[in-house]
Amino acid sequence: MLCFCFFLHHAEKRLNSAIYRFLTRNGIDRYDPARFLDYKLEVLQMLLYCLPRFDPEQETEFLKYAKHYVRDGLLFCRMMVEAGSFASLAEYRHVRQIGAIYNNSAKTAQKSFPSLPSKADTRMKAYLRMNC
Repeated sequence: MLCFCFFLHHAEKRLNSAIYRFLTRNGIDRYDPARFLDYKLEVLQMLLYCLPRFDPEQETEFLKYAKHYVRDGLLFCRMMVEAGSFASLAEYRHVRQIGAIYNNSAKTAQKSFPSLPSKADTRMKAYLRMNC
């Protein structure tokens, strides 16, 4: 456990920056110390969870090995904040992937077919035709 504390002391800056990037990536632009601490405690819990499973013989850095566990911990915190109505983290991750595909499909459609007007443009033209 003493070695783990030493590791955390040296890796804390990297972990803090990963948490901060995760929080600010999706539109949360205001720093909230309480939220940051909740996310940080979840990350530490996930690091402790994956520590016994880590095999140093694999010749990989512990943070690279723990990356997926850390991301799952961050997603779990966000899942609890957003709705809390999902049965599992896997279900929540799947719903977020579907949402990302849906959001990106409109952006790629406009890039792929710039000649197609958007719905707002079509409605505006129809409105102008009726009133002009």
